[in-house]
Amino acid sequence: ISSPTLSPDVIYNNVDAIVKTSVNDLNLNTSVILESNFSGSLNNYSMKTVNGVNYNLTIKSNNFSNHQNISYLIYARDLAGNSETSSSSFFITNRIPTNISIIGPIITEPGYLYSFNATALDYDQDQLNFSWLFEGNQKNGSQILLSPSILGNHNLQLTISDPYSSNSSSVNIFVNDTLPPRLTSLNYLSEVHLERDSSQQVSSIIVDGTSINNITLLFNETSQNGTCSLNGTSSTCSWTISLSSIGETNYSIFVSDNYSHQNLSTYTFSVTSCSDGSQNGDESGTDC
Repeated sequence: ISSPTLSPDVIYNNVDAIVKTSVNDLNLNTSVILESNFSGSLNNYSMKTVNGVNYNLTIKSNNFSNHQNISYLIYARDLAGNSETSSSSFFITNRIPTNISIIGPIITEPGYLYSFNATALDYDQDQLNFSWLFEGNQKNGSQILLSPSILGNHNLQLTISDPYSSNSSSVNIFVNDTLPPRLTSLNYLSEVHLERDSSQQVSSIIVDGTSINNITLLFNETSQNGTCSLNGTSSTCSWTISLSSIGETNYSIFVSDNYSHQNLSTYTFSVTSCSDGSQNGDESGTDC
């Protein structure tokens, strides 16, 4: 029996394997047997021949699992009962994940939330794991949310792995501060009663991607006293606006950062009083 050969040279879990050998004996028994447990149990299989010398057996890929080692033994007997054997094995080769694609913005603002997702192809149909690294922080999953915090160019690295191998890709993310601070919450009364409320209470949370330089509340073109508590790039502020006249009025909040980005937003409310001689909204509990 000649040493067995395999076709193709590399076997994957979705590729049929053809084992070939040649047997020379003038008095060969009609059967050349391949013995293997590729199906999960040890079985004998008759190899096929077209000329009585060259023999082959096709092993279907549905018998294979990734990273499997398959051993087999070929034996033949002549009519006198003499036998000869030859053994060999082959390995089901794993293919690394490929065709990696990263989808997401490449220009971002600090402090904002951005979605990134990735796709890849695994010809072995293995389950894939996605591991991301950005600004020193790791996230897992095919889709992630990132909130950049450091200005400049940063590398978003992605490693995709199957149970036996991995492949990596990356994109460059530019983080640039071009937007002013923004109000994420604002609380005030749309109607203030002089006798009941006496003043307007305003509270707000202001955030920025990098820095907050100035927060000012203006009423009647005058800056109002208030308190602000800064926590990183977020500030919680409150003001008390003293009121003396009725009617519709407004106040403005001015915000800016260290990069000269600024914003001025104006908000309107009404001031009512017992002095107008009519009930205004809910005046219950108010001594008019």
